[in-house]
Amino acid sequence: MLVSEEILAANLDHGTLYDAILRLRPNWFARGTTSYDPPTTELAIVFVDGRRLGELESLRGIDANQIEDARYFSAAEAGPRFGLQGGLSGVIEVTMKKK
Repeated sequence: MLVSEEILAANLDHGTLYDAILRLRPNWFARGTTSYDPPTTELAIVFVDGRRLGELESLRGIDANQIEDARYFSAAEAGPRFGLQGGLSGVIEVTMKKK
């Protein structure tokens, strides 16, 4: 899990969530293998406050200062929680701060 306090402590609160994760949890951006013949890969899918937002690039539109926390779910963990929307390479679930 990545929490807002950790982002603040790393002085990453003025950037995007993409940048914060890239610096603090780079393994969340690893590609998963979806098939072996031919080999293909897929990246994690992003959910914000329970709704699917899109691909990893969508994290570039989220201000790191506005998140409460972010959590990575592997493909095995994401399946039961997010169903088919969870993808084959996992999910990054973001909870925004309440206003």
